[in-house]
Amino acid sequence: MKLYIYEHCPFCIRPRIISGLKQIPLELIYLANDDEKSHIDLIGKKQVPFLQKDDDSFLVESLDICQYLNNFDNKPILSDEITTSTKLIELTTMLSNASKSLVYPSFLNHPLNQQDFPTQSAKDYFERKKEKYIGCFKANLRFPDAAIESTQAILNELDQLMTHTYASSNQLSWDDIMIFPILRNLGIISHLINIPENIKRYVKHLAHEADIELYTNFKQG
Repeated sequence: MKLYIYEHCPFCIRPRIISGLKQIPLELIYLANDDEKSHIDLIGKKQVPFLQKDDDSFLVESLDICQYLNNFDNKPILSDEITTSTKLIELTTMLSNASKSLVYPSFLNHPLNQQDFPTQSAKDYFERKKEKYIGCFKANLRFPDAAIESTQAILNELDQLMTHTYASSNQLSWDDIMIFPILRNLGIISHLINIPENIKRYVKHLAHEADIELYTNFKQG
């Protein structure tokens, strides 16, 4: 099977958690961010992730892919029903929104994202798209204080709830599928924020179990 992804995309990390934990062999196909044609030729629209199954049919939505991989070998590691902790998901959504103006501009030049942005055209494409939501990349990087303050406050609140091995308990749950990708991406701005100990421990633990590489800055400390 082939999973078409961007490295920086949190939705693409979701199925990689399950395939990594279950050791399901997937060929990861990285698409350049401005390569609309490959998406449209295969699935009719620009969207990642998408999974090409062994029968050459495609599965598109990230959680549908997760459910397929969860039940792939009739040995699920998660419940069939997608249930999540309202408070954790609420805080993580707030965290994602608060940190976008810091995270998006930082994606472009990180070595781990080279396959997402192999050309200046791919970088320009991403910047044009995301500036519709967060405004000028350069201005956000030049004046980051407000975003840093709000991101840090939410991180600190979230950290107090993450005292278990996994996000919401000592067992893997759908919370992890939703929360880990957002927290993992914060590693790219850990030079701007202080990642609290519970979150740092959690991200490193699940990344190791699922064999997902972390952004370099997250490895420090």
